[in-house]
Amino acid sequence: MIENGRARDQYAEALAILPPSGGGGCHAALLGVANRGRIAGLKPERVFDDLRARVRGTRDVTNEEIMAAVNKAFVSDLKAPARERRARPRVNGTAARDRIIKAGAGTTMTGILERSPVAIDWPADQDAARFLLHMYRPDELVFLGDDKGVGSLGGSIRPAIEWVERFACAHVIPYPKIMANPLTGQIGLTKNGAESYRADSCVSAHRYVICEFDQISLDEQSAFWAACPRLPVAAIIFSGKKSLHAWVRVDCTNKNEWEAEIENKLFPEILVPLGLDGACKNESRLSRLPGHIRSDTGLRQHLVYLCPQGKAVSE
Repeated sequence: MIENGRARDQYAEALAILPPSGGGGCHAALLGVANRGRIAGLKPERVFDDLRARVRGTRDVTNEEIMAAVNKAFVSDLKAPARERRARPRVNGTAARDRIIKAGAGTTMTGILERSPVAIDWPADQDAARFLLHMYRPDELVFLGDDKGVGSLGGSIRPAIEWVERFACAHVIPYPKIMANPLTGQIGLTKNGAESYRADSCVSAHRYVICEFDQISLDEQSAFWAACPRLPVAAIIFSGKKSLHAWVRVDCTNKNEWEAEIENKLFPEILVPLGLDGACKNESRLSRLPGHIRSDTGLRQHLVYLCPQGKAVSE
């Protein structure tokens, strides 16, 4: 009873300091409060009602957004015992991947494009502006550039709305890459101890993970994503060369949850066995920016699928 009482006190404290919506970090904090409620032994309905009554700020937070956080907290709890059964044999990822590819055989990038919940019906040179508009809040800081450098505020790192305005009438997108997750705008340290504005420690919202194949053909990649169940895909970008970059929506509460759920579970237990690139597991990973024309191939990087809230392409 003492432990349960302490858990309820911690839940009440987390609820009391829930940050405001509209740039204050409310969305990311919802899951953390819901997890506290689950640990305290509360029912999902009670946690939803408490959050609904507490949420405040300039951005409208819908019932669906709150319920998604509550569902994620309580569903993950139900799944925990299954993950603890280490004696189960390792899944044959190659066989599973091949079955998925077989199920989606014949689906091309055009076929995936036709399934996109957001109709990608604008000119290709507008991909960058439309993509940023759909995937980020206007005030979120987004890095665009290449692999070099530490990033610069007001240069390669700007609020999403500034990038949108800059690209709205542009026909040339000079930036080849984008960091999937938004930034704090503060200096952090890389794993090598160097200062940077775009280190893993600088990420402000642990929202997207990048999934990319290295060893299978473009047709096989299209078939895989067309038939892959359960992974909530927010976007798919053609790299302009030989791969599709799928942005999977994960919405981790913080760095600790990212490390536990993404780096230590999702990648080693599911994605890497399926043949996806394990180097993509860090939160500051770069992806290809849609709209940019590659100098090495002359091909445009472009959007193939867009569903900001995330859902399996096969649904």
